[in-house]
Amino acid sequence: MNLKEIVRNEYGISSIEEINKIESGISSNAKRIVTADGNYILRKVKSVEQAITEYKISQELRHDNLSSIIILNQDNAPYIKLNNEVYNLQTEIPNLLEKDNINFFELGKTIAIFHSRVQKIEGLFSQEDRFPLERMWDQVKLNPNFDATEYSGKLTKLVEQCLRYNHKDNCYIHGDLGKWNLLFDKSNIYIIDFGEVRRGNNHFDISAVLSSTINWSLGDEQLFLQVRQFKKGYVSNFQQWNNANLRESFHLWFTRGMVALLAQQGINERTNHAIHFMMKKCTRIETVFKHLSAN
Repeated sequence: MNLKEIVRNEYGISSIEEINKIESGISSNAKRIVTADGNYILRKVKSVEQAITEYKISQELRHDNLSSIIILNQDNAPYIKLNNEVYNLQTEIPNLLEKDNINFFELGKTIAIFHSRVQKIEGLFSQEDRFPLERMWDQVKLNPNFDATEYSGKLTKLVEQCLRYNHKDNCYIHGDLGKWNLLFDKSNIYIIDFGEVRRGNNHFDISAVLSSTINWSLGDEQLFLQVRQFKKGYVSNFQQWNNANLRESFHLWFTRGMVALLAQQGINERTNHAIHFMMKKCTRIETVFKHLSAN
């Protein structure tokens, strides 16, 4: 039985025209199901528990139209198994908006609604953090070339600083809420891929989404205005906002990113350039927080 027949039998979708592998980005384990009535995404997930968690979250976010719809199969399950792998099927949402046209008030509101809605769901399966800083850092320190890099001292201080942070777990967080897990159309912002959802601190998600959506080519004042608009939208729906925690969460987000890059791809010209770029962002964000503290 081929994939078309499997999807047809499992979901009762009879008008499948073609199935294409999605090659780009984080969707490499996904296929686009093209039908006469619209497109779907067939996506591999880690486990049945993740599939059920993603379904519960998508159902809750449907109240505010913030997520794609995960389809139940003929047995009313939010997943199917193919060759001992678990997949879910969800409606495809086209990404229509360019990053530079983001409404940061609406973005802040969307993330706040996510945090508010998801913490009300019972029986969520909390995923493990796949990128624990301490474990990745131990791996980086084993690289014999690390101490010779120009950034070794500064990165070491950042890691030691981040390992001392003690942020309270105050809600369920997305865990990987960068722009790559946001979709925009003309009227809505959608959140996708809940495979990293776990208990955590809301400021971690905020740092992830802001660091990947604010326009770093702008001046410091313009960056501050984007963050301030996001904050206004966020606190209108979820009150837990603390500038000190957010500042530390930015440090943590960038530091985890740098350490993960070195742990996974080693020390080379490309990763050295990326580390330098992230270090500059880490420094620039301090100016934004000076503005935030004064307003």
